[in-house]
Amino acid sequence: FFQAEDGIRDIGVTGVQTCALPISALLRKLQGRSFLLSALFFALQSFASADTILTWDVTGTAYSVGSGSASASVVGVTGSAMSPGSGTANGNYSGGVTSPANTWNRTYSLYADALSAQTANSFITWTTTVAEGYTLTISSFTGMSLAKTSSGGPTSAELYYSTDGTSFTKLGNTASVTSTLTSVASAFGATLGSAPLVVTGAAGGTTITWRLVGYGAAGRMGIGSAGTSDFAILGTVTGGSSKNLTWGGGSGVWSVGGSGWLNGSAAA
Repeated sequence: FFQAEDGIRDIGVTGVQTCALPISALLRKLQGRSFLLSALFFALQSFASADTILTWDVTGTAYSVGSGSASASVVGVTGSAMSPGSGTANGNYSGGVTSPANTWNRTYSLYADALSAQTANSFITWTTTVAEGYTLTISSFTGMSLAKTSSGGPTSAELYYSTDGTSFTKLGNTASVTSTLTSVASAFGATLGSAPLVVTGAAGGTTITWRLVGYGAAGRMGIGSAGTSDFAILGTVTGGSSKNLTWGGGSGVWSVGGSGWLNGSAAA
């Protein structure tokens, strides 16, 4: 008696008895399982990957406003325009030319550290709002290039955030600022890889207030305005709840942007 691989042994049987399932069918079955596992793996990878959530276009065309509102690629999260703290003064802009070049810049007074600068409102600020029921997970930044003038300006920059508008926490590392326009996104996002910033929108939404603080020397410091995606937040947005939308505009044409749309109560 010879027992084949996957065969059946029986004392009354001589020769070879193979598995009843044909090899071709077995291979198809295994291939199907492999395909399903592969599909699941890539689906999980896609779900976990970071996407661009908000993008700011730093214009540098006005003293008091550094950008428009952020461009959002997903629902549930919005971003305000960048604006200066009251402790900074107008920077340099004339006929489309700025100093530092290609920046929206402000003039800073001399402060020895970030705490002193914040107390004096010497920063650039903007907000990110997470709508009720959504969760924003920030995993990295891109862009945000900084530069000072060759004759002076803050030599160090730090990024702070707050979810209550009062208590601010430093995010990432301190970035060095030179006269060469250089991205500080990796410095500010240095800790996000191991400890992402996670914010869930409470009733009415939760707002993150950001402060970009410059200190170390007096003079001008600017954010690069060389393109349309000068600063971006990357991560994921999950959650959200269905809403009943009610047309309250009377007769007329149904429109996505119509002023007659009213927010209804949350769906069960």
